[in-house]
Amino acid sequence: WLIIESSFAYSPVTGLFVILGSALTFAYMLKVVLSLYAPGGKEPSGEVGASMVVPVIVMAIICIVIGLLSSQILDRIIAPSIESLISRSEYINAVFNYKEAALNWSGVKLL
Repeated sequence: WLIIESSFAYSPVTGLFVILGSALTFAYMLKVVLSLYAPGGKEPSGEVGASMVVPVIVMAIICIVIGLLSSQILDRIIAPSIESLISRSEYINAVFNYKEAALNWSGVKLL
């Protein structure tokens, strides 16, 4: 409730967006809760195919790799991004010279 009040104090348009977002969140969460706890429903159809198992396995592997390499991801990708946003001149240089920045990513000349 405090978020809605403060967003209306900031701007009525912002408050309306917050209420709209809250209503949409309620709608899809209600669907999830009803599908989980409502009686009845469809019977399980049996085994799932490989087209559903393979993406889940791939995403699980990606999550594990990101978890294991999180410090390297922070050091090599996120920290330089934050530093370039803090330094206005570096940010402007990266935006206008994005092709060169992409080719020289992490200080390693790619091409």
